[in-house]
Amino acid sequence: MILAPLGPLPISKSSWWSKVRTGEYPQPVKLGPRTTAWRVADILDLIERLESRHV
Repeated sequence: MILAPLGPLPISKSSWWSKVRTGEYPQPVKLGPRTTAWRVADILDLIERLESRHV
């Protein structure tokens, strides 16, 4: 889990998917009919981008 409250990104599920749709957040990889994942490198890049905005 990468989303709040358990994960490192303080964002709701609906906000996450909204940003995925707009291209602001990385696109998922579909692993099965009910399984969606993201590449680790894409998430690390996202976290790095978000941190650089707040410095």
